Amino acid sequence: MGNRLLTVILAVLLLVVIIGGVAIYYFVLEPRFDASVTYQIPELFMTDLAGRGHIRVEIYVELGDKRLVKDFDKQQVEVIDAVYRVLRNKTREELTGANGQDTLREDLLGALRQVMASDNLHNLYFKQIVID
Repeated sequence: MGNRLLTVILAVLLLVVIIGGVAIYYFVLEPRFDASVTYQIPELFMTDLAGRGHIRVEIYVELGDKRLVKDFDKQQVEVIDAVYRVLRNKTREELTGANGQDTLREDLLGALRQVMASDNLHNLYFKQIVID
């Protein structure tokens, strides 16, 4: 009787340790290798450029941590304002060619990193960009 009770207690204890270890892994040590996520800024940006011309652009941001999505949602107004500030200060000539779009990408990333107070924004993608 004593051996059987000891075996049951050890089996239950082992099960608790295994479940606790799995819970700690998933809730505390969560794997980071697939934590990045692409976030669409929920705005189709259409504005005048400095000088003459217009731009229409749809933007996605690669976030290094999926928890940043909540922060983006909370600061949506500031994010949209920062994007418009960058776009309105660009001229049509500055945006021409691949170099112009790369410069725009870097300027937008810098503005968004400043608003979000995070360096965990890895890249920025244009789903569509029209300059006229």
